[in-house]
Amino acid sequence: MNDVFMGQCAAMAAYLPIDSLNTPCATEAHDLEAEEIGDSVADPSAPTEADLHIALLKPRVADFLETLPARERDIVHRHFWQGQSQVAIACELGLTQSGVSRALDRVVQRGRAFFGLGPH
Repeated sequence: MNDVFMGQCAAMAAYLPIDSLNTPCATEAHDLEAEEIGDSVADPSAPTEADLHIALLKPRVADFLETLPARERDIVHRHFWQGQSQVAIACELGLTQSGVSRALDRVVQRGRAFFGLGPH
């Protein structure tokens, strides 16, 4: 679809009263091949750009997590996936809160290096 044409359709839809999304989006009276106003409405089931980025990143994140020692991987899982606080993780694993904090800091630094983001 032509982005300019779709922008015109959206602008028309905003200012002209329409009875149906099947109303032709013709800019000229002789434009019989025009798309309908409804064609400019996004499909809510279509993946968003963010969904596509997440799909691309998931395997890379999994690869990164595999590089971590088991204890750090466990801490990451508990903190970021289960939503546990550093204090709760420390109590369950027999660590101090500062020990959990340092482990998470190491993971972040390793992640920055792994993904080529450089030091913080």
